[in-house]
Amino acid sequence: MKKIYLYLSIVALLTFLVFLPSLFCDFTNWDDNWMLTDNVLVRSLSLENLKQLFGSIYTENYQPLIFLSYALEYTLFGLNPLVYHLDNVLLHIINVLLVFHFIRLLSGNEKVALVACIFWAIHPLRVESVTHISCRKDQLYGLFYLLSLIQYLYYVRSEFKTKHILFSLGFFLLSCASKGYAVTLSL
Repeated sequence: MKKIYLYLSIVALLTFLVFLPSLFCDFTNWDDNWMLTDNVLVRSLSLENLKQLFGSIYTENYQPLIFLSYALEYTLFGLNPLVYHLDNVLLHIINVLLVFHFIRLLSGNEKVALVACIFWAIHPLRVESVTHISCRKDQLYGLFYLLSLIQYLYYVRSEFKTKHILFSLGFFLLSCASKGYAVTLSL
């Protein structure tokens, strides 16, 4: 059992090293400008801004948690791209560990879960969602999506204890508030 924590630590370190170069990147002119650098909604955590973040659709998407995360970072660190990139990498590492936990619960096999989380950690398809600041939505929706799935497995295995389905539903809603793709979880 303790070996698995060593392996997971190595996977987390490997993941960090793979994405380390992204920490030295700047903002892009693809989406970062209208999502973050030129977006006045992320410049303040005032009550009025929070109402706008949670009460309106921005760029035809409802993703208030993304903009809330940007607003928190902006309030604490301004427009320092290192911070935004670092947060994406750290969220990815958390998701890697959640993938391990979910697959272990699903399969009952730590080795299978370890291999799955390694693939998730360093697969080339993850690069854009980790290194592109505006793809924070993928990291946050994935985080809450995985937490919802894990809580659902706990619900099924605990003889349907209500607290687990409520947690699953709560994480589902947070996932939906991060990216619309989360609606697939309801299926």
